[in-house]
Amino acid sequence: TTMSFKALDGILRTVDPNTGEKVSMSHKCSELDRQIPTLMGVSKPILEHVVFCHQEDSSWPLQEGAVLKKRFDDIFDSTRYAKALEAIRTTKKEYAGVVKDHHGSLQGLAAHKLAATGFRDEMDKIRDQLSQIQDEINHHSDEINKHDVIITQYNDIQGDVEEMRERVDIKASQIDREETRLVTHKSMLEEDW
Repeated sequence: TTMSFKALDGILRTVDPNTGEKVSMSHKCSELDRQIPTLMGVSKPILEHVVFCHQEDSSWPLQEGAVLKKRFDDIFDSTRYAKALEAIRTTKKEYAGVVKDHHGSLQGLAAHKLAATGFRDEMDKIRDQLSQIQDEINHHSDEINKHDVIITQYNDIQGDVEEMRERVDIKASQIDREETRLVTHKSMLEEDW
Protein backbone atom coordinates (compact mmCIF):
# COMPACT_ATOMS: atom_id res chain seq x y z
CA THR A 1 0.00 0.00 0.00
CA THR A 2 1.14 3.48 -0.73
CA MET A 3 0.25 6.56 1.21
CA SER A 4 -0.90 9.60 -0.64
CA PHE A 5 -1.82 13.10 0.34
CA LYS A 6 -4.16 15.36 -1.56
CA ALA A 7 -4.59 19.03 -0.85
CA LEU A 8 -7.91 20.43 -1.93
CA ASP A 9 -8.01 23.90 -3.40
CA GLY A 10 -11.02 26.11 -3.71
CA ILE A 11 -11.73 29.26 -5.64
CA LEU A 12 -13.46 32.13 -3.99
CA ARG A 13 -15.03 34.72 -6.26
CA THR A 14 -16.03 38.11 -4.81
CA VAL A 15 -17.17 41.48 -6.14
CA ASP A 16 -15.18 44.56 -5.10
CA PRO A 17 -17.78 46.99 -3.61
CA ASN A 18 -15.83 50.07 -4.76
CA THR A 19 -15.19 49.15 -8.38
CA GLY A 20 -17.81 46.44 -8.97
CA GLU A 21 -15.04 44.24 -10.41
CA LYS A 22 -15.14 40.45 -9.87
CA VAL A 23 -12.11 39.08 -8.09
CA SER A 24 -11.18 35.37 -7.97
CA MET A 25 -8.89 33.99 -5.28
CA SER A 26 -7.52 30.47 -5.11
CA HIS A 27 -7.16 29.16 -1.55
CA LYS A 28 -6.68 25.88 0.24
CA CYS A 29 -9.78 24.67 2.06
CA SER A 30 -8.43 25.60 5.50
CA GLU A 31 -7.83 29.16 4.31
CA LEU A 32 -11.31 29.28 2.77
CA ASP A 33 -12.79 28.36 6.16
CA ARG A 34 -11.06 31.45 7.59
CA GLN A 35 -11.87 33.80 4.68
CA ILE A 36 -15.59 33.12 4.24
CA PRO A 37 -16.78 34.34 7.69
CA THR A 38 -14.74 37.52 7.22
CA LEU A 39 -16.09 38.18 3.74
CA MET A 40 -19.69 37.43 4.72
CA GLY A 41 -19.44 39.44 7.93
CA VAL A 42 -20.84 36.56 10.00
CA SER A 43 -19.10 34.54 12.71
CA LYS A 44 -17.98 30.97 12.03
CA PRO A 45 -20.34 29.38 14.62
CA ILE A 46 -23.38 31.03 12.97
CA LEU A 47 -22.30 29.67 9.61
CA GLU A 48 -21.71 26.15 11.02
CA HIS A 49 -24.69 25.84 13.37
CA VAL A 50 -27.34 27.98 11.66
CA VAL A 51 -26.70 28.76 7.98
CA PHE A 52 -24.90 25.59 6.82
CA CYS A 53 -26.37 23.23 9.44
CA HIS A 54 -26.72 19.67 8.09
CA GLN A 55 -30.22 18.20 8.19
CA GLU A 56 -29.14 15.51 10.65
CA ASP A 57 -27.77 18.20 12.95
CA SER A 58 -30.80 20.51 12.69
CA SER A 59 -32.33 19.30 15.95
CA TRP A 60 -29.49 20.72 18.04
CA PRO A 61 -31.84 23.21 19.76
CA LEU A 62 -33.51 20.20 21.40
CA GLN A 63 -30.28 18.71 22.78
CA GLU A 64 -29.32 18.55 26.44
CA GLY A 65 -28.58 21.74 28.36
CA ALA A 66 -24.77 21.67 28.46
CA VAL A 67 -24.42 21.04 24.70
CA LEU A 68 -27.12 23.61 23.92
CA LYS A 69 -25.42 26.20 26.17
CA LYS A 70 -22.07 25.57 24.45
CA ARG A 71 -23.63 26.06 21.01
CA PHE A 72 -25.39 29.27 22.09
CA ASP A 73 -22.16 30.49 23.66
CA ASP A 74 -20.40 29.79 20.35
CA ILE A 75 -23.13 31.45 18.27
CA PHE A 76 -23.42 34.55 20.42
CA ASP A 77 -19.70 34.53 21.18
CA SER A 78 -20.52 34.99 24.87
CA THR A 79 -17.01 34.18 26.08
CA ARG A 80 -15.61 36.95 23.91
CA TYR A 81 -18.46 39.19 25.11
CA ALA A 82 -17.66 38.34 28.76
CA LYS A 83 -13.97 39.04 28.13
CA ALA A 84 -14.87 42.31 26.44
CA LEU A 85 -17.10 43.28 29.40
CA GLU A 86 -14.29 42.41 31.81
CA ALA A 87 -11.84 44.45 29.73
CA ILE A 88 -14.32 47.34 29.74
CA ARG A 89 -14.72 47.09 33.53
CA THR A 90 -10.94 46.98 34.03
CA THR A 91 -10.41 49.91 31.67
CA LYS A 92 -13.25 51.80 33.37
CA LYS A 93 -11.59 51.27 36.78
CA GLU A 94 -8.24 52.42 35.39
CA TYR A 95 -9.78 55.49 33.81
CA ALA A 96 -11.78 56.20 36.98
CA GLY A 97 -8.49 56.22 38.90
CA VAL A 98 -6.89 58.44 36.27
CA VAL A 99 -9.92 60.75 36.33
CA LYS A 100 -9.75 60.89 40.13
CA ASP A 101 -6.03 61.73 39.97
CA HIS A 102 -6.64 64.36 37.30
CA HIS A 103 -9.55 65.78 39.30
CA GLY A 104 -7.28 66.11 42.34
CA SER A 105 -4.59 67.71 40.17
CA LEU A 106 -7.20 69.98 38.64
CA GLN A 107 -8.35 71.13 42.08
CA GLY A 108 -4.74 71.79 43.05
CA LEU A 109 -4.15 73.69 39.82
CA ALA A 110 -7.36 75.66 40.36
CA ALA A 111 -6.12 76.63 43.83
CA HIS A 112 -2.75 77.62 42.34
CA LYS A 113 -4.52 79.63 39.64
CA LEU A 114 -6.63 81.40 42.27
CA ALA A 115 -3.54 82.15 44.34
CA ALA A 116 -1.68 83.34 41.22
CA THR A 117 -4.60 85.62 40.34
CA GLY A 118 -4.54 87.04 43.88
CA PHE A 119 -0.77 87.54 43.68
CA ARG A 120 -1.13 89.18 40.28
CA ASP A 121 -3.81 91.55 41.61
CA GLU A 122 -1.67 92.35 44.65
CA MET A 123 1.35 92.89 42.40
CA ASP A 124 -0.69 95.30 40.22
CA LYS A 125 -1.74 97.23 43.35
CA ILE A 126 1.85 97.36 44.56
CA ARG A 127 2.99 98.56 41.13
CA ASP A 128 0.37 101.31 41.26
CA GLN A 129 1.54 102.28 44.76
CA LEU A 130 5.15 102.17 43.58
CA SER A 131 4.27 104.42 40.65
CA GLN A 132 2.57 106.88 43.02
CA ILE A 133 5.56 106.80 45.36
CA GLN A 134 7.89 107.35 42.40
CA ASP A 135 5.78 110.34 41.34
CA GLU A 136 5.96 111.69 44.90
CA ILE A 137 9.73 111.15 44.96
CA ASN A 138 10.06 113.01 41.65
CA HIS A 139 7.87 115.84 42.99
CA HIS A 140 9.87 116.04 46.23
CA SER A 141 13.11 115.85 44.26
CA ASP A 142 11.96 118.85 42.22
CA GLU A 143 11.08 120.65 45.47
CA ILE A 144 14.48 119.76 46.93
CA ASN A 145 16.19 121.09 43.81
CA LYS A 146 14.23 124.34 44.13
CA HIS A 147 15.17 124.59 47.81
CA ASP A 148 18.79 123.80 46.94
CA VAL A 149 18.77 126.76 44.53
CA ILE A 150 17.27 128.98 47.26
CA ILE A 151 19.81 127.70 49.82
CA THR A 152 22.61 128.37 47.36
CA GLN A 153 21.28 131.90 46.90
CA TYR A 154 21.06 132.37 50.69
CA ASN A 155 24.58 130.99 51.09
CA ASP A 156 25.80 133.44 48.47
CA ILE A 157 24.01 136.27 50.30
CA GLN A 158 25.39 135.07 53.63
CA GLY A 159 28.86 134.99 52.08
CA ASP A 160 28.36 138.55 50.88
CA VAL A 161 27.12 139.54 54.36
CA GLU A 162 30.16 137.91 56.00
CA GLU A 163 32.41 139.68 53.54
CA MET A 164 30.69 143.00 54.35
CA ARG A 165 31.04 142.33 58.12
CA GLU A 166 34.72 141.70 57.64
CA ARG A 167 34.99 144.97 55.71
CA VAL A 168 32.97 146.72 58.42
CA ASP A 169 35.25 145.21 61.09
CA ILE A 170 38.30 146.33 59.11
CA LYS A 171 36.85 149.82 58.67
CA ALA A 172 35.89 149.92 62.36
CA SER A 173 39.46 148.95 63.27
CA GLN A 174 40.75 151.66 60.95
CA ILE A 175 38.36 154.16 62.48
CA ASP A 176 39.46 153.15 66.01
CA ARG A 177 43.11 153.55 65.05
CA GLU A 178 42.43 156.86 63.39
CA GLU A 179 40.44 158.06 66.42
CA THR A 180 43.24 156.94 68.68
CA ARG A 181 45.75 158.75 66.51
CA LEU A 182 43.54 161.85 66.43
CA VAL A 183 43.19 161.79 70.17
CA THR A 184 46.93 161.42 70.46
CA HIS A 185 47.52 164.29 68.00
CA LYS A 186 44.93 166.42 69.73
CA SER A 187 46.52 165.93 73.11
CA MET A 188 49.93 166.71 71.66
CA LEU A 189 48.57 169.85 70.09
CA GLU A 190 46.98 170.94 73.31
CA GLU A 191 50.21 170.48 75.12
CA ASP A 192 51.98 172.49 72.52
CA TRP A 193 49.56 175.33 72.90
